Amino acid sequence: MKATVFITLILTIMLLMSAFACATHSPIIPDLAYVRAVYGTYSNDADPEPDAIGITVLFYNTKSEQISFKGIPIKVTVDLYAWPLEEGEQFPADDQPKKAIYQKHFTIDSSRGMGVGAEEPMSIQFDDIEKASPGRYFRGCIAGYFIPQVTLETPEQGVFTAE
Repeated sequence: MKATVFITLILTIMLLMSAFACATHSPIIPDLAYVRAVYGTYSNDADPEPDAIGITVLFYNTKSEQISFKGIPIKVTVDLYAWPLEEGEQFPADDQPKKAIYQKHFTIDSSRGMGVGAEEPMSIQFDDIEKASPGRYFRGCIAGYFIPQVTLETPEQGVFTAE
């Protein structure tokens, strides 16, 4: 009888500890309403020519306030689109449809805010884009005519997309 009570007590304690651990490590970002992607080109060496595209994802609540979090794994897919340019063209034609030229996957586990203490942005090197999609589409990227579409898959709150 004493052994049964003791085992029941141990199992109850283990169950409560497990429930507490789940409650304190919930994979939910509180009040997450939408995301926004901020991107631009930058140089990662002494040469001032841009070498990469840097992408930062900002997370917002229902009051449109930026929010932060840590310890929640989020799968991020960046699809890069550009307009094709013909030899000698500076700008794409108005009716020219954009084309998918590159895709890269990341996993982040915290918000990546901007400012003091911010983490490095997700980065796509122009050399990697050139290898994946050589030629005229790449010239569009150098000129700045590119659009990344960022898709985030959260563990519990679904999929969010930002362009």
